[in-house]
Amino acid sequence: MRSAFGGIRRWVVLVLVVAFAFAPLGAGLPVARAVSADLVISQVYGGGGNSGAPYTNDFVEIFNRGTTTVSLSGLSIQYASATGTGNFGSNPVVLLSGSLAPGQYYLVQLAGGATGAPLPPPDATGAINASASAGKFALVNSTSGLACNGGSTPCTPAQLALIIDLVGYGNANFFEGAPAPTLSNTTAALRNGNGCIETDNNANDFSAGPPNPRNTSSPANPCSAPPPPPPMMGNCPDVPNLSLISQIQGTTDISPCATEEVLIEGVVVGDFEGPSPNLRGFYVQEEAADWDADPLTSEGIFVFNGNNNNVSLGDLVRVRGTVSEFQGQTQISAAQITIVGSGTADPVDVTMPFSSADYLERYEGMLVRFPMKLVVTEHFQLGRFGQVVMSAEDRLYQPTSLYPPGPLANALQAANDLNRIIVDDNLQNQNPDPILFGRGGNPLSASNTLRGGDSVTGLIGVMTYTWAGNAASGNAYRVRPVGDLSDLWPGGGVPAFVAENPRPTAPPNVGGSITVVGMNLLNYFNTFSGCTNGLTGGATDCRGAENATEFARQTAKTVAAIVALNPTVLGVIEMENDGYGPNSAIADLVNRLNAATAPGTYAFIDVDAATGQVDALGNDAIKVGIIYQPALVTPVGQTAALNTPAFITGGDSAPRNRAALAQAFAENASGGRFVVTVNHFKSKGSACDAPDAGDGQGNCNIVRTNAANTLAAWLATDPTGVNDPDVLIIGDLNSYAKEDPIRALEAQGYENLIERFGGPNAYSYVFNGQWGYLDYALANASLGAQITGVAEWHINADEPTVLDYNTNFKSAGQISSLYAPDFYRTSDHDPVVVGLNLDGAPPVTVASVSGPVNPLCPADCYAGSATVTLSASDDRSGVVAIAYRVDGGAFQPYTAPFTLSGEGNYTVEFFARDGAGNTEPVQSLIVKVSPFPALPTLDTFNRANGRLGANWSGTTQLDQYRIAGNAVTVEKGGLALWRPTVFGPDQEAFMRLTAINPNGQHHALALKVRGSGGRNGALLVSYDAVNQQVVVEAFVPGQGFVTVATYAATLAAGDTLGAWARADGTVEVFVRCERIGIADTRPAAGNRYVGTGGQIGVWFHSTAGAGFDDFGGGDLTP
Repeated sequence: MRSAFGGIRRWVVLVLVVAFAFAPLGAGLPVARAVSADLVISQVYGGGGNSGAPYTNDFVEIFNRGTTTVSLSGLSIQYASATGTGNFGSNPVVLLSGSLAPGQYYLVQLAGGATGAPLPPPDATGAINASASAGKFALVNSTSGLACNGGSTPCTPAQLALIIDLVGYGNANFFEGAPAPTLSNTTAALRNGNGCIETDNNANDFSAGPPNPRNTSSPANPCSAPPPPPPMMGNCPDVPNLSLISQIQGTTDISPCATEEVLIEGVVVGDFEGPSPNLRGFYVQEEAADWDADPLTSEGIFVFNGNNNNVSLGDLVRVRGTVSEFQGQTQISAAQITIVGSGTADPVDVTMPFSSADYLERYEGMLVRFPMKLVVTEHFQLGRFGQVVMSAEDRLYQPTSLYPPGPLANALQAANDLNRIIVDDNLQNQNPDPILFGRGGNPLSASNTLRGGDSVTGLIGVMTYTWAGNAASGNAYRVRPVGDLSDLWPGGGVPAFVAENPRPTAPPNVGGSITVVGMNLLNYFNTFSGCTNGLTGGATDCRGAENATEFARQTAKTVAAIVALNPTVLGVIEMENDGYGPNSAIADLVNRLNAATAPGTYAFIDVDAATGQVDALGNDAIKVGIIYQPALVTPVGQTAALNTPAFITGGDSAPRNRAALAQAFAENASGGRFVVTVNHFKSKGSACDAPDAGDGQGNCNIVRTNAANTLAAWLATDPTGVNDPDVLIIGDLNSYAKEDPIRALEAQGYENLIERFGGPNAYSYVFNGQWGYLDYALANASLGAQITGVAEWHINADEPTVLDYNTNFKSAGQISSLYAPDFYRTSDHDPVVVGLNLDGAPPVTVASVSGPVNPLCPADCYAGSATVTLSASDDRSGVVAIAYRVDGGAFQPYTAPFTLSGEGNYTVEFFARDGAGNTEPVQSLIVKVSPFPALPTLDTFNRANGRLGANWSGTTQLDQYRIAGNAVTVEKGGLALWRPTVFGPDQEAFMRLTAINPNGQHHALALKVRGSGGRNGALLVSYDAVNQQVVVEAFVPGQGFVTVATYAATLAAGDTLGAWARADGTVEVFVRCERIGIADTRPAAGNRYVGTGGQIGVWFHSTAGAGFDDFGGGDLTP
């Protein structure tokens, strides 16, 4: 058998064989990390360029005597003087590159002189100036110079492990076996057999002769093939012939050599010797040169050695013994063990996910490396067996947490099954102390945890197939990376786990004025014996803490967690079902919380008293419960328990689910209300009538689904009687996110808030190395709008079980070192934290109206059109809809401002609704749109007493009116006054009445005035205060002024009277800019006022005390 590298190891073996007489059994040097079994130095020459030299340069020649191509990347040629103190690294280091095929040479040109012929084209060059007669050349598996020379500075085991081949010539003090001959300017040391001979002895392997430099272009010289395996008796070679480990392992999980005696030789890569709980044996790996070409056969095997302790890592051993299968692992029961020397073995890279369930059989017993990042995906058995389950790159997720049961979920489960490996310690025992796997390569403790998601990269260990010391662990492929591997292979030894998932130091910030928490207490029992199923049920086993000591440890953690959470309302699961008296478990917990905070901070719902039922929550050993802070919320309505047979049995033949609890609360600050219901559905591992369907949903899926539907139907009946639509479902529903029960609740209008805020990879629980969540917060639509955040507080599921309060199966030291009175590992489920901003008030909608205005019209009147804008606000759950209608039509969604066009008094009604379902009362406003034209004011009368002025025509007496207070006051009747401007056939006039005499006919607007004093034609529009009407008169020759229309109206001081004389002979009459009628002059006056124009003015009636202001008007003709 050969060592993994060609030379230095055999030289070491010779030393060890001598040393065994003096050294303890098992002493030896470390193993080397092999690159190739057959890469050797085939020629050295140091006289280049000297006197008489045939070549100008020194050189070293490398040769591949093996059967496979070898990469030279990362290798170097190094030199040290024969007996001097300079190290290999003191001289230039020549780096190699490329690769070397079987039988191919590689020429490295070194320093030179003037004499001789040039070398053939070199494959690499360097500046080493070698001695012509004596020196030391090393082929090194490193690009850095070695800080040793093998003589005055011995090489350490680690340095020796880097030397692939060594040639000492002349009087060199570092060599393999014995030095090669002394050389000269004309001779080189040439490896015999054109490079093929390798006995690990420089004196035997090299001869002096003329230099013969060969490069990669030289003819290849393949060495003869290795001899065939020795003849076999049965399935394996008969002793004393050596068997290859690959022959013994075969291509299946059963050895073809079972029951046969065999003799093997190989390197110890895993030493687990000694009495139980050690594995009582060691693992041997075939030297690389003797590996077969079949990828299905393992090159490693376990040697059972009883209680003996004979070998060490790196020993090259021969073992004679009988082959057998023990618990699925092929082994040799050793009858004789001989330590030959030291050997080398490299770990084999294994990548994940695996291609098949039995893929790892090909590596059974071998030293392996996982080059990728491995992530902790399960630590349930860390305390019991010292093992963790790891997966590549990320933790594994429950398939039905991501996909509904079916093809996608099945595909993910199949992928998960091929992406997991157990990483175990070096013992076959239960409850190890210390527990080796903690962060940073340090043992586990309460302060040095190992959380889900923590990682290690480049893990090295031995691939075993064993149990962990108890049938509960099961036989499985296990990588065992412990021992002294770290001294031999970087990445070996106890893994230095990286803390990629930091411990949270505070609960997640979910916002809101109210915090609701769902929390599984993992059996909070303050009774340690004599427990019953409720107050009226039969005897049952007590759960949780087994004694006062454990209970003190449990309560410290539980109280620490709850106080940190500071919940407004806390829904608890797995509370002892022992009523609500002063000694009950729920009273005990609340008392402890108040002791840790302040008296009266927390209270609980006494369900029995509130419902009038004893054991209202059933006769299970555990129940749900509600704890709350009275300073922040007040229970309202009826406490309700869903304990009907339909819910409790879930359609099964016996009780399954625990009763559900519903309670409404009002926030003291806002008055907002909501209903919370706490639930605990039947677990997946329980027995139910229907068997597991095998679809990933576990046992009792039908029971849980029926419970979900029953719960939704019950909540729809308003069981708390508060008539509030806001409902929150919390608790342990024992269903993953895409399973039937959750989809049933979603179909009833409940939103999965964990998914909404946490995304698909949210988790609160781990089972069988797969992460998901069984703990929920689901809200209906009205409450969903008031949710400010939801998150799991990852203080439990990520933490190893062994860090909980239990004292069982722990040493005295571990009872202390593995426990802290903090909130980590309070339970096996993470708490779910919900933030609420309750909205008890409806939104408020504000309407604004914009559009063109007439300055003479009231502020609520718009000229021609008006645009209505609605804006609603809600400071909590937000506005989700605004609706409006006009003049009693159907309500329609408001999406943008709308315009009302055309004359009319429009009634606009509107309201808004917020996300909490609050709807404001319908509001309304009147929007007035007038066609009354907005023409200029011709006279504001803002002047001192006097006549109307030059802008007025007509004759009146001085006592007919006066101007006072920027308005005109009528003293007595008289003729008309008009503006001198003549307007077209469409003309307008208006005035604002400033004083009303209820006993007279007020001054009139005069339009289309033609002729002296209007005698040829005039239209008068006046207000008759006596009869409360507006009168329209037309002058008809021979008849005088004829009344053509009257319109009922009541004007008050400040109102506007307007008239629009149209070209068609009609007169439109306006009061306060609202049209009250259209008078037709044609029946009385014919076409006298059709298509004609004239002047506008004021006709004074004999109504003393009346007054007017702001006269205006103009020509409306384009």
